[in-house]
Amino acid sequence: MPDLDVGSEAIDTNQVGFLSMLAHHSQLSLPNFIRLFRNQSSSDSRPNKALFELPVPPNSKRAHLFPHWNSIVRSGVQPRWRSTKPSSQTTRPPNHNSIASHTASIRRHIRTGQRDGRFLVLHESVLKLWPEVFISPIGIAEKEDNDTRLINDYSYPRGCSVNDFTDDGNFPSISYNPPGDIARRIHKLRTEHPNAEMLLMLGGIPQRFGTCRSTKTRGGNQRLVRVQGYNDQLRRLQQLRRQRLKAERRVYNLLEDGRSTKRDLNSVLGVMRHVSTCFPPARAFYQRLHVGSISMAPFASKTLSGADIDDLVRFGAVLARNDRFNGIPVAQFANIADPDIHVYMDACDDGLCALDPSRREFIRLQFSPDESRASSNSINIRELQIVVLTALVWGPNWRQEDSKAPVHVRLHIDNISAVAWSTRRLSRHPMAQLYNRLLSLTELQYSLSISSEHIPGNFNTMADAGSRAWTESHPLWQTWTNLSFGWRQISIVKPFDDLIDVWNQCYSTIAWPILPSPSTAQRGGNGAGSPAR
Repeated sequence: MPDLDVGSEAIDTNQVGFLSMLAHHSQLSLPNFIRLFRNQSSSDSRPNKALFELPVPPNSKRAHLFPHWNSIVRSGVQPRWRSTKPSSQTTRPPNHNSIASHTASIRRHIRTGQRDGRFLVLHESVLKLWPEVFISPIGIAEKEDNDTRLINDYSYPRGCSVNDFTDDGNFPSISYNPPGDIARRIHKLRTEHPNAEMLLMLGGIPQRFGTCRSTKTRGGNQRLVRVQGYNDQLRRLQQLRRQRLKAERRVYNLLEDGRSTKRDLNSVLGVMRHVSTCFPPARAFYQRLHVGSISMAPFASKTLSGADIDDLVRFGAVLARNDRFNGIPVAQFANIADPDIHVYMDACDDGLCALDPSRREFIRLQFSPDESRASSNSINIRELQIVVLTALVWGPNWRQEDSKAPVHVRLHIDNISAVAWSTRRLSRHPMAQLYNRLLSLTELQYSLSISSEHIPGNFNTMADAGSRAWTESHPLWQTWTNLSFGWRQISIVKPFDDLIDVWNQCYSTIAWPILPSPSTAQRGGNGAGSPAR
């Protein structure tokens, strides 16, 4: 085979011509031709010469994984196909429109893959020799600094793509949480070795698939960076600042245009998701934009709806809060931070109750008969309502002005749906979406980090009694009066008796909402006496 011109950025047409001619003259099957190209033999069957078999360590908890790894090293990954897969592809799908203005970039990507031995580049005529080949379209994803990423879309065309015909029954389960996993590792090392220098290796995904034929490029994108830390915080990194500025630019470009393609929406959503890894509550401000994107046809464009515009405006305001991105606690990423405050709550058909043991205060709200009967006021919505009400009323008291780190508040809820909604900040229910956005506003305005945890109902005795015992004849009245003795009630006054009114007030005049102050809320007396409103 002709030697590659490693210095050129153009596709090596000499190699393309030679390999295509070899395929025609040899009449080898596709698997045998691939083995020849990869230099596989009976003495060395490895398709990827950069991988090596590993000896199984004795007494290892992961010993069962080593035979799987060694099998992949020897023979590669062996996909299984569904019985619905046809023997040949009847229609060749076109490439995505995103490649239209990136011809030079695509050729450069193909050239890189050809040089590294990852791509087998041949003449189109070779397809007649191997009718079993399925073509997948390519697309382009834009990156920073006018760079691009070449995407092989194995999920298109829908219903007859490579992924559709792949049997994933034997695929291993994958837990993928890079920010959390990396943060936990940083936290562990910093705790065990507080004075040691910590290094982090960065590299591109393609480097994992290099071959021994290209020693020059193997690991070329890998580099070590020093992990900077002070008081266990990750300070503002240049990468995060670029992502935030990119998000701001894309948000305001969409708002100025008033129209968007599906690709443009997906592009801005991608940056929003990246930013949300640093401030998870921001997820509440782009859910409707995401719904609008997935409802569009692949290459369609549309005029932005009112919900789209509102999400863009609110998320743009989140990005403007520099203080929430200047210092991100490592424990926030790792999800290992100890709560500063614990709150217990419950909701039922009769009312709501929340408890702050550290302040020995409680919030109670009794529903009117109409509210109790309303079909829109489901138990899941009621549970989320007390979550938001708690944050609105107590949020200003929890805030610590002299602390740069947010106050971690742990909510103990006996409703699994409310735990999921308040954690993920995602729901299809319109009222739940409004509540989630209010909850995120409290975190922004009062510098809080709110997490939720499920608590079994039989362990939530006081809050359970507080939401139900509204008359002396109730079976839980004595339980509530005994447990709440010496506690102080925070009465709910306008506008907090109607969270929709709170929402309308804080969005009525300015682009970035300011929550109304609960300082006018009356403080009730001790014990059980709690007005309905």
